Amino acid sequence: MPEIPVQFPGQQVFDRARAFFETSDFNEAHFNRLRSEWKQAGFTIKPGALAPKPDSRAHMLTLLFNDAAISESDFVELGNRQALDDLKELGMVVCSPAGVLTSTVRTRPFRGLYVICDHEPPNRQFADDFVFPPDDTNTFNYLRYVAFSPCEAFLEACGGSGIAALIAASRCAERSWSSDLAERSTVFARFSAALSGLSNFTAVRGDTYEPVQDRVFDRIAVHPPYVPVLRHSFIFHGGGLDGEQITRKHITDLHGRLKPGGRLYCRCGATDRKGAPLEMRIRQWLGEHESEYDIALQVLGYVEPWRFLMKSVRTGRTRPEELAEWGNVLEELQLETLLMCVFVVQRHEEKRTPFTVRREEGPYSGPKELDWLLEIETARSRQGVEHVLSSRLKVNPTVTLSMVNSAKQGEWELRSQFAEVVHPHPLKMELDPLSAFLLPGLNGQSTGRELFHSLVEQGAISPDDPQEAIRNFATGLLEMASSGLIFVEGLEPPAPVRNESRNDL
Repeated sequence: MPEIPVQFPGQQVFDRARAFFETSDFNEAHFNRLRSEWKQAGFTIKPGALAPKPDSRAHMLTLLFNDAAISESDFVELGNRQALDDLKELGMVVCSPAGVLTSTVRTRPFRGLYVICDHEPPNRQFADDFVFPPDDTNTFNYLRYVAFSPCEAFLEACGGSGIAALIAASRCAERSWSSDLAERSTVFARFSAALSGLSNFTAVRGDTYEPVQDRVFDRIAVHPPYVPVLRHSFIFHGGGLDGEQITRKHITDLHGRLKPGGRLYCRCGATDRKGAPLEMRIRQWLGEHESEYDIALQVLGYVEPWRFLMKSVRTGRTRPEELAEWGNVLEELQLETLLMCVFVVQRHEEKRTPFTVRREEGPYSGPKELDWLLEIETARSRQGVEHVLSSRLKVNPTVTLSMVNSAKQGEWELRSQFAEVVHPHPLKMELDPLSAFLLPGLNGQSTGRELFHSLVEQGAISPDDPQEAIRNFATGLLEMASSGLIFVEGLEPPAPVRNESRNDL
């Protein structure tokens, strides 16, 4: 990659540049509106090509920082000489002898911030340390799942542009750090913080958690490189033979980095292996301290390994002659499928039984549903059967019941019953006759304990050991609550909203 173009002349220069951006309406709303108008009009920016005279400052800045060239005289006429001098001093803009201005970095107004990244190179020939934009589809979907609620200390590992840590610094964290292996990413993140006026942000360079030394965090966000590669590719791209190398290291080194109650959020590609699904291996990666952590995994999509490799050949990332070598790798790893996922690792605040839970993302599943899953499983772990015995219960209004019958002696005989929901997560669960009978009558008026005693009075349950019977009954209710078939008072899932995100490997 070319040398790092941006400079750090002093905070007052950053502040003047930001003030110029703000008074010019160079903000996210204008940026998105102009980009949308260009798309509808079929207008495409040709990198480095001189643009027609803009009609506003916002138009001018959007063109300039999307790789168009602007006449110096047009800039001074629409803006002012001081602003241009500031942008030059910051290294964001250069001027040719002919008086034509071009930008050295893409600058994106995003979530109330000004975030810099690299311009996309011709023919997408990326350098090893290319800094990706904060608004590409992958990054946007990653940000959807990061919890930006108030906390003391936030860390983004594999930070790239540092966008999650920058958002945290501006919205919710007393202190926020971004860590990356590449010097270019570290400098760009530090520059974006200064340009956005953030004084509670630190960008550090190094491997995994090494650069933050012995600090502990309330929240860690990781969006690691996860593409399976035979050999080293780009820093931002390759995740080793299985795509899990960097993800795995962030989990194996995690203990001592999260405060009690703290969470790590990771969006990545990974694998299921024969007899070893991903969530099981994440727990193994935690090592001797695994009992102190919970794991919640939400699968966003699956890719068959050979289909992934064929796509990789078509896009030029894999050479056809490497396919035989890949076949050996897949066999050695006992790999069943590739998957895109988000998982959360939560450290316990008290001694209790850890949980490991996995769900599929459906048409109405997203970040809020994953947060709900964590909350209900945490309550279940803390309270046990009392979680449902003391709470009023209500049937999920989206639940459907299907029955499987078989022909026997000239009549239909019920063989099994299945309850199915599409929200909060798509799930199908076989029910015993008692649960199938009970489910439609749950109206939110009775607790689990009251339901049990009512069934005993009706003769539907005749327990020899009442204590064991109520525990078994409550365990069944817990499973239905975790599956989303029934709602527990105070821990209802969010209202269903269709999920339009894409999650490609």
